[in-house]
Amino acid sequence: MTEAQRHIHTAPYRDSPELRAQRWIGDNMWLFKPAVQEFITASLKKARRETRGLGLAIREDFFDSQRRLPEEMPICTMWKTWSRQWSVPLGFQVSYNSVLIENEEDLDYASQGRRVDHQYLEALDGSEIIIDHCAAQFHKRVSVSVPKGGRLAALQARAGDLTKTFTNEGGDSHTFLIGTRSDIVARLGLRYDTVPRYES
Repeated sequence: MTEAQRHIHTAPYRDSPELRAQRWIGDNMWLFKPAVQEFITASLKKARRETRGLGLAIREDFFDSQRRLPEEMPICTMWKTWSRQWSVPLGFQVSYNSVLIENEEDLDYASQGRRVDHQYLEALDGSEIIIDHCAAQFHKRVSVSVPKGGRLAALQARAGDLTKTFTNEGGDSHTFLIGTRSDIVARLGLRYDTVPRYES
């Protein structure tokens, strides 16, 4: 069954997209956290191989668990891997789009590119609810001087109740950004849209 087939729903959902998202995260944290760690490990190995082969695509330190929390790493492509085996929240789909970083304070330097290719979950009902498990990566995304957890703290300070932390039975936690496109832009200056990275 394809991802699209799993989300055919002819009657209205009883719960809002936010509630469905939160319920899904709570129910799947036992699977989600190990999957995140597995993806980080694989991404770090890939980055190391590319560094040795001089085909550098992304720096190793982006996946260094001593330097960054998972929420601060560029691990959005995990959704493509995840959706091949597991479900996403009812009424949501994986979006293969981009994010425009509008706030100067999030940039490492003035001329830094502001648009980043990005995968995230998006509601199919027109509510424009976004779920992002690694949105903290967009704050000072290449700096080595930001301490571990600093990017997530900056995100939470501005996002308020748009960030929600879930903990699995093993005590492992993960913080998600869940909100409408308009609220996310207003509070964080992150514009989730369909414009390719190389267009403004």
